[in-house]
Amino acid sequence: MKTPALASLLLLLVAAYVVGHGGLPVVSPGPMITFETPTEPYGFPAWLRLTHHVNLVFLVLLVRSGLQILADHLRLYWNVHCTPGAEWLRFTPVVAR
Repeated sequence: MKTPALASLLLLLVAAYVVGHGGLPVVSPGPMITFETPTEPYGFPAWLRLTHHVNLVFLVLLVRSGLQILADHLRLYWNVHCTPGAEWLRFTPVVAR
């Protein structure tokens, strides 16, 4: 069982040695981009930015409504009979009577 791990470690060491002594291949530099170089189109279209923000508003409303449901109905009854004391998850402390 130790042989594959030892072999892979040895292979990694040999690869590191070869790369360390031989070096990486030389890559030619690409075209230089300066501040004066036109890069149009720039950014995202306005309609895409607008729909992104509209969806953000809807997601906030969705989370808010979920939190409101949890606040209004503090116990989740997820069984057939829905009897108090048999809830699946309780968000409030148990009050002894």
